[in-house]
Amino acid sequence: MKNNSEDLIHILKEKSPLAGQLADYEILELIQLMPLHSYRENETILAKGEPASSLMFLISGSVNIHLNDHLIAKLTQGAVFGEGMFSNQGKRIADAVTVEPTDVLLFDLSTYESLLRKNSEVALKCKLIFEKLYKQNSLANENFFTKDSAKYLALVAHNEMKKSLVNFV
Repeated sequence: MKNNSEDLIHILKEKSPLAGQLADYEILELIQLMPLHSYRENETILAKGEPASSLMFLISGSVNIHLNDHLIAKLTQGAVFGEGMFSNQGKRIADAVTVEPTDVLLFDLSTYESLLRKNSEVALKCKLIFEKLYKQNSLANENFFTKDSAKYLALVAHNEMKKSLVNFV
């Protein structure tokens, strides 16, 4: 997909977590620092356990997020993934796999450092947005995978004994 700055600004301004958070010129500053990467269908972009040193803005295509063999998210244009970069965890907690040919803008540590030097206010805004996104996604994953700590007891009886079992209980 051929993307110009106006298309990228529109995607990030309208469809990403940056929507309503950054002005057009701030989004442009960010775009100018991020390289565009292309991936083939069924390619693992991020792998569980690797260092969380970058995040990505999905520009075209789609990406599935897998956690412990469970599909936990289907991402489309504008989505951000890899936001664990701004957590204290330091490692990826899930896999990101392309569903079709996909383009992403890469926001890594060197991009963040460049943004800090160029416009520290925008860098701080981005950091806060990505931290909030990480917390929201972590909470959603926690609720999805929370183990039930209640203890259960099952009682089984033949048809003729069910009334006796009910009386016993």
